[in-house]
Amino acid sequence: MEEEYECIMKKSVWDVVSRPEGKLVIGLRWIYKVKHATNRSIEKCKSRFVAKGFSQIEALNYEETFALVRRYSSIRSIIALVAQMG
Repeated sequence: MEEEYECIMKKSVWDVVSRPEGKLVIGLRWIYKVKHATNRSIEKCKSRFVAKGFSQIEALNYEETFALVRRYSSIRSIIALVAQMG
């Protein structure tokens, strides 16, 4: 957790600003995960600092959403379609 926090602070991921009048603050939380090796020993412990996006209300907290997801299988499918269509 300390490593993740230091990385966030070093890269200046966010700016501290005053809260707009009448707006709610979206909470944050730490998520911890233990990565295991094939022999079930602990390989490493990971942590992420994430926003509680589930607490947002559409049209009040946000207008639109966009999440770019790139999967290798999707890219291969697009290339195959392009090749097939010439």
